[in-house]
Amino acid sequence: MAFTAASDYVPLPYGQLTLDSVDQQQRNVFMGWAPTRNRLITGGRLRPLAGVSRLTGSYQKYRYTIQQLENAPSPMMTAEPNQFRTDLELPKSVTKRTRQLAQQITRNAATYYDQVTAIRDYLRDGVQFIYSKVDTPRTPKGRDYVDYFLFSSKTGYCDNFSSAMIVLLRSVGIPARWAKGFNGGNQVGQASGGRYTYQILNSAAHSWPEVYFSGIGWVPFEPTPGFTNPDERQQTAQNTDDTSSSTSSSSVSSTSSSSTAARRSSQQAAASSSTAQNLTSTPGALPWPLIALGIGAGSLALAGALAFWQRRRLRLHWTQWRLRHAAEQPFSTVFRRFDRQARHFLSRPAGETLADYYQRLGQTLHLPADHFAMVVENAEYLLYSGTNEPVPVITAAELTALQTAVAAMLAGLKKGR
Repeated sequence: MAFTAASDYVPLPYGQLTLDSVDQQQRNVFMGWAPTRNRLITGGRLRPLAGVSRLTGSYQKYRYTIQQLENAPSPMMTAEPNQFRTDLELPKSVTKRTRQLAQQITRNAATYYDQVTAIRDYLRDGVQFIYSKVDTPRTPKGRDYVDYFLFSSKTGYCDNFSSAMIVLLRSVGIPARWAKGFNGGNQVGQASGGRYTYQILNSAAHSWPEVYFSGIGWVPFEPTPGFTNPDERQQTAQNTDDTSSSTSSSSVSSTSSSSTAARRSSQQAAASSSTAQNLTSTPGALPWPLIALGIGAGSLALAGALAFWQRRRLRLHWTQWRLRHAAEQPFSTVFRRFDRQARHFLSRPAGETLADYYQRLGQTLHLPADHFAMVVENAEYLLYSGTNEPVPVITAAELTALQTAVAAMLAGLKKGR
């Protein structure tokens, strides 16, 4: 790795890396490689890389299989004293209910790997926890960061999900550490010698947990909904016996509930019939109150059925009305409302970037290729810039783009798309 200018940071490839040599290392500067932690360590001057022109090392991607992970025992069984001391430490602010939650999530896990994936899958639940940096609230003073996310806000971005997974893992004695980095960026040109130039922006930043496996090392896992880590191997083995048992149990429960409901309905129908007979057989008493009540109930049921049938159209009309009155409102608030309805219209699969999703949405709605460009750029800036500047208000051009998209969605529903 060659440096063309002085640098404060060293970009490292993600994988198994060993540093061999550092060229032109200055005096009073220390730079070395910690193989057990797979980390480059520096010390000495404030800018230890200022005089370094080249780093030489060997690198390979992590290589392991699901079967190896499933068969790996807990590293604590053979760990040396204090080997994972720093990877098991927990802040004093971690709450009792957080520790109890970790035990509850993993209590039915048969293996070390099952414990890890149980916690990962618990956090990846897109219904219980929501990924959003725009809507993520600040942790109130006096509250533990992870406890507030798990039990109160349940809304966060990658730092919330990765930190929560690490705390839950460490709470049940699983060594875990926090990692941060960037994806590969976007190719923007070609250099000499068959090389390419890439641009890596703040929007490519991400954080994730790593878990230690005996005989393998540190393995990445992805708890954040909507994100995928190419170095995390997805578990494909399914326990068919457990699935069949669960399905059978659910079927029995459903049958029992249906029988009970049928008996109750029969009893209620009989009671209603008896009441109607008593009313009609009473001389001089007309059942007009019941007729009026029945008509009213029928009208409400019909209106409810129509509303349910047209719920997508009604939501879009409501969004359209709100967009007409959204001038001078914060961009984040308006975009969040629109994005929610957009995903009702066209689902966004896990792992698809915001830019790719809105490009696909524009194609589906037959809008110009750059229709959402300004909106997506502003949204990504709010998501990933980490700025403390005041939240900008939505511009007239952005409002027009969203209004046009809603109108296209309504037209698409009318045509049956």
